[in-house]
Amino acid sequence: MVRFVWNPKKGLFYFETRLIKGTLVPTGKLHGVHRLVYRENGFDWRGTYPGDLPAYGIRRGDKLFFLNVYHLLAESLPAGKVTGRALEQEYNVINNGVELILKPSKLCPVTHRLRYEIKEPDIIDLTVSVTPHRCLRAYEVWISSYITSRAVPYIYVYNNPARKDLRKERFVPVLENEFIRDWWGGGYVFFPRDNVAARIIYDGRWGLKYQPFITGPYYAKPLIVNLNERSGVALILMADLEACPAVYTSWIRTSMKERANTAEYFALFGANLEPGKTKTAKMRMCLREIDRDFDLPLKLYMDFVRMH
Repeated sequence: MVRFVWNPKKGLFYFETRLIKGTLVPTGKLHGVHRLVYRENGFDWRGTYPGDLPAYGIRRGDKLFFLNVYHLLAESLPAGKVTGRALEQEYNVINNGVELILKPSKLCPVTHRLRYEIKEPDIIDLTVSVTPHRCLRAYEVWISSYITSRAVPYIYVYNNPARKDLRKERFVPVLENEFIRDWWGGGYVFFPRDNVAARIIYDGRWGLKYQPFITGPYYAKPLIVNLNERSGVALILMADLEACPAVYTSWIRTSMKERANTAEYFALFGANLEPGKTKTAKMRMCLREIDRDFDLPLKLYMDFVRMH
C-alpha cells in the first residue's frame, strides 16, 4: 500500500511504495519529485547541478528533480519568456498525490493542471491538462527531469530502413561523439515524432538562425530508459505518443568531471489550442530492475498505453 505523508516543516510530501521512496514538492519553482530512491539498494536517482543558479536557490552540487514544468512555448511565445516555474501556483491534495494548478498570465493565457499520482509498485503518473484562454499555435509544455549521470540514457528509435541487418526499431544509447561535443559545446539531441513535429523547433521560438539542438532520428515510441549498468536498475520515462511531439536529452560525457546530470525533456502537445477547449497528456516514470532486458521497458510502455 502506498504511504503518502505531509511534512509541514519541509513543505513537501514523503511517499513510499514497495519498491521506491522519495519526496514530492507540490508547489514553487522546484515543484515535482525531489528525491527518488530504489529501496533495495538505496540508490538516489537525482542528478546534481554543475554550477550556481541563484534564481532558483541552487548551488553547485545540489540535487535536482524530476517531472517539473519548464518551458511553455508557442509560435508567438518564444523561449525564455515564461516557464511553468514562474507562474502563480496553488495545489490540492488528492489520493496518494497532488494536483498542481499553474494559473494563466498575460504572457501565457493558459490554465495548467498537473496531477501527480504515486502507485504501486514503483510508478509515478503525471497527467497534464491545458485550458487556453486565447488561440495559441503549436503550444508546448516541457516536462523536465535531471537524472544521475551514472545511468546511460537509451532512446527507442526507428532504424535506417536500408539496414536490413537490424530490427526496424531499437534502443540506442546517447553517448558522446565529436559532432555533439564540438557543436555548441554540447547542446541537446532532439528526437521528433514525425515530420510535423520536427518542424516545430524551426518556427522561430528559439530565435533567428539558432536552436540549441542536434536533430536525431525519429523516435519509435516516446520512451527513455536510463540504465544503471552496475545494478541493472533503470529509470524509465514514457508519454502518450499522440500528445508528445518530441523528446530531448543531453548526452553522457566521457569525462567524469563533466557528468553532473542527464537532462531529459518531454515536450507535450505541440498542437494548436482554441479558447476553452482542454487538451490532456499523460506521462509515467518508474524504477525497475531490467538487467539489460530491453523488452521489459517495451512491455511496461504497452501496459501504460492500455491503462490510458
